[in-house]
Amino acid sequence: MEYTTNTINPFDDFNDNTFITEIDNPIQLGEKHNNIKGDFYDIFISKSNFIKLYHGNRLIDSNRINIMCQKYKNKVIDFPPLIIAHIVDKAYDKDEYVLLDGQHRYETMKKLLFDDKIDTIFTYKLYECNNINELEELFSDINSNVKFENIFPYKKLGQLLIKIEQYFKSALSISKNPHTYKFNIGDLKEKLTELKFFETYQNSVDDVFQKILELNKKIYTDLYTRKASKKLTKHELNLLDKIESSHKKNKMYLLFRPNYEWINEILLLL
Repeated sequence: MEYTTNTINPFDDFNDNTFITEIDNPIQLGEKHNNIKGDFYDIFISKSNFIKLYHGNRLIDSNRINIMCQKYKNKVIDFPPLIIAHIVDKAYDKDEYVLLDGQHRYETMKKLLFDDKIDTIFTYKLYECNNINELEELFSDINSNVKFENIFPYKKLGQLLIKIEQYFKSALSISKNPHTYKFNIGDLKEKLTELKFFETYQNSVDDVFQKILELNKKIYTDLYTRKASKKLTKHELNLLDKIESSHKKNKMYLLFRPNYEWINEILLLL
């Protein structure tokens, strides 16, 4: 695992010194620069180019964002550098840039940008991670000043969300209001956080994920048993057809439970 620095500027033409990430839209990374504290990049954000937040981070506190926006609007901002990881892991089909530290600073910048209250430049440090394990280790190292009992549930939550995201990949939607036959990983994270899932239930990530797969299979079996008996409603038949046609593999029959109610069933299985 190594770190470098670079410049993100979505307005420049691509050149040999840039590389691209598929997040929502392409983001460019350009020339690095140095100072006495090490190598850093300037980062420019636009209204269409954003960096993915790491699953293991805490939920965004909207009140904190609003306070920071009031404090920094129309001012030159000198935030501490963000920590961004470039993760390439073929086993998980991942090649993306993830924000590991500084999410509230970053979200503040985005909000101020949309309100046309600031320039779009701040600094970050970039780490290269060769696999998911290195990403998780880096996240733990960066947050080593946080009490272990506080960070541990978030690390486990991040690991679980990565497993769910990769296994049910074709069922995923980036929309905050996805169709009923898709799911949003951010909404799922909020639900699990509200339940204090790993703080309350001391189960391993693998155990929880296995129960999720078992419940998904049980729902599938029940559906097709009822379908053979012609006991599915028109709505259920339509939803089943949507899931079957839109999911390429590892179909998410859990979506038959509205508003992530299947999580409550998982708790009963643990």
